[in-house]
Amino acid sequence: MRKIIFRGFSKYLCEWVYGDLEHVKQDHVRIWPLHASKDNRADDVSPESVGQYTGLKDSKGHEIYEGDIVKNVNGFREEFGQVAQVKFNDRHCAFMLFYPDGDCIPMDAERQYEIVGNSYENPNS
Repeated sequence: MRKIIFRGFSKYLCEWVYGDLEHVKQDHVRIWPLHASKDNRADDVSPESVGQYTGLKDSKGHEIYEGDIVKNVNGFREEFGQVAQVKFNDRHCAFMLFYPDGDCIPMDAERQYEIVGNSYENPNS
């Protein structure tokens, strides 16, 4: 069974937190930690920062999340040095790479990616 993990940027800690997503009410979401901590509390996160783990890791072993900005290390568009944003596509029911020129392709476990940022901290990328 694959891991279903979410991340979000904590409004109070000002850092990324990882775990289970809870929708409290509209525009109010929090993430419960993956592992029990001493205070075992959820963190309120910015809704626009929330992304799901894709199940893939980049060439350096970092987990790739929805909202990450990646470039191909090998394969499609590698020679152009182009970057793409990782988004979930409901129509294809898959995580896809969305390029600035409007092109999109499914993420592929056979390709290698490198995370170069994320859409929350780098909104203009």
